[in-house]
Amino acid sequence: MVIGASLAAAAQAPARLKTPVLPASEFRVTVSEEPASRLPPFAKCTGDAAETLNCRVFTVKLTNLGSHAVWLGGTVCQPVEITFERQVRGQWNWIGGEPQYEACKQPAHTYASSWTNVRLAPGESTTHTGRMLFKGDAFAAYPYAPGATPMRARWKLRGCLEGAPGVNCIEALETAPWPPPIWANEWTSAVSEPFTVVAPPLPQLEAPKLEISLTAEMMDPAKGLADQPEWLSRACRAETAGSMDCVLLRYRVRNTGLLPVSVGHMTCSDESMWPEYRRPGDADWKSPGMKGYDCTMNYMKWDRIDPGSVLEGETIPRFAGAGVDIHPIRAAGAYQIRLSYAPEICVLSVADGFCLTQPQRADKAVSNGVTIRTTAALAEH
Repeated sequence: MVIGASLAAAAQAPARLKTPVLPASEFRVTVSEEPASRLPPFAKCTGDAAETLNCRVFTVKLTNLGSHAVWLGGTVCQPVEITFERQVRGQWNWIGGEPQYEACKQPAHTYASSWTNVRLAPGESTTHTGRMLFKGDAFAAYPYAPGATPMRARWKLRGCLEGAPGVNCIEALETAPWPPPIWANEWTSAVSEPFTVVAPPLPQLEAPKLEISLTAEMMDPAKGLADQPEWLSRACRAETAGSMDCVLLRYRVRNTGLLPVSVGHMTCSDESMWPEYRRPGDADWKSPGMKGYDCTMNYMKWDRIDPGSVLEGETIPRFAGAGVDIHPIRAAGAYQIRLSYAPEICVLSVADGFCLTQPQRADKAVSNGVTIRTTAALAEH
């Protein structure tokens, strides 16, 4: 029952069927590539990117093999839900979200109530033609892969079996706000037979090149800094004033190569950046080491850096890498600090890009050393 609906309306709603509402075995999914497609080209599907799997156009066809008519639901901005998978060492792995649909002109405030329903009688089919790009995502999940790639398509089925002939059995559940009950938990999916896509090799691409520079300053917890994030305020407070937890490190990562790149950092367990230190008179740089840490909401975050452009950020030694052991530099005194930097990195297509190369660990870049002097020690814990 939809919350807020009248008893009369609820009585007219179709019976809630146990999942799966639509048996996947009663549908067939087939896929064909459309090299001559007239879909308007996207800005990001030009130049080197044009032949990537992300930009190739496919038509996916769903056929009702069952003996009953069915109703499938969708919206104006998301008429179907199709994902692609690729086979790696015998396992099928998801490689992308819905195909990139044409720009949806539907106003955002009416999106939830703009339903589209498709009726498939036994033997009838419906098709969708589109690319594999993520909607609204500059970093596509699957980078360019030259050679042959085994793939398959998965069509998510949300709908119901028709009861009375010609009567739409799903529309009574399609009510705002999004999602309606049938969208929440009653769905299954039909999968195509494997097919192979062959991509030509790209021209040789220059290896990514990064450099990192560093400056430092001592924060005053009484004054703070403009736009200081909460995590800095928690570390640099009255009782830690003058200590290593009030040393603000500002870094600048510059793309010195000829091609745009995307750099990836884990939001919690990131070890792509790491502090190093030495005391006056020391010849060698040392790592403060690592201790255990807890992670929640851990995912890869990607940032684009164009040739000659800079990615800026700030941190403190304690948070310059996941699980930094601050103990070796907790005592007051003079130190030199520098940052090593080796993120996940890929070369991007030029126009509103996505990865043309498989993301991999970048060659380590090391910043200049900055001299700091702390006047207070940190507590042992």
